[in-house]
Amino acid sequence: MGKPALSTTHDNHAEELTYRRGGFDMRMVVNRSFGLMRIMDYRSGNHDKKRELLDHAAKTQGLRKIFTVVEKQDSANWRAVGFTQEAAYPCFFRTADAYMMSRCYDEHGQPVAIRTLNAASAEAPSFSARKLRKPDGLAIEPIDREADRVELLDGTTPRTLPFSRVKAPDLVLRGSAGRTPAIYACAEVDESFAHANVEFVSPPDTAGQLVVAAYTGQQLLATLKGQDVNNVFAITPIEDKFYNELCAGLGFNVIGRLNRHVQYRGRYADCFLWHLLLNTQRR
Repeated sequence: MGKPALSTTHDNHAEELTYRRGGFDMRMVVNRSFGLMRIMDYRSGNHDKKRELLDHAAKTQGLRKIFTVVEKQDSANWRAVGFTQEAAYPCFFRTADAYMMSRCYDEHGQPVAIRTLNAASAEAPSFSARKLRKPDGLAIEPIDREADRVELLDGTTPRTLPFSRVKAPDLVLRGSAGRTPAIYACAEVDESFAHANVEFVSPPDTAGQLVVAAYTGQQLLATLKGQDVNNVFAITPIEDKFYNELCAGLGFNVIGRLNRHVQYRGRYADCFLWHLLLNTQRR
């Protein structure tokens, strides 16, 4: 791959690499904790060479999956060199949809086939009929200082953030109630395209945590709506019952399934891609 033009680290969890040489100009966000890398490609063409370079990066960096999010007209070039279209992000580029093009690898860095997972299925989770009662002593507070957002998240590694750049999430709300472990609702906001990627850290794994997460998530979404964010996205392991119930209850819809996208209970797991349209009058 050659020596990157720039390398910055963030708490040993995420790293940003840029590669500029000849006809290449790519920025890459590496999630080291989960072996993911997102590619931002600023020049078209030379896709075979790019694939060779990225395959080499995956092998030397110990990655299990690399992906890029592109407009429809660019997806065919990536498909032609061995990437698979996994999901579509509606209005990701404000008025244009985006397509996730991905490539997975085994533990030896060799490419492996990606299955096409059906997005529309009866398996999609739904919010149960449970009634959520506001917990006694519920406290939801914003974490305003960036240094505090970084510090508070040090011991609770996000699975899917950062998504676009190596920095602390733009918004973090801390929800707590009594002895229930605190829930952090996080959002990385892209103001240029009026969308946000959200994640709950750590996600709920009990009914009590689910209630705290639901109230905290509602406030996070209200804050995003007030900032004129139109589209919100989230990624959750398919087997994570409480996390999926949370997203469904907050009004998200499953729009895609992703192969081996994060680690869950010690192994790489397929995931749901969720979408919520916040401002229905301003798509």
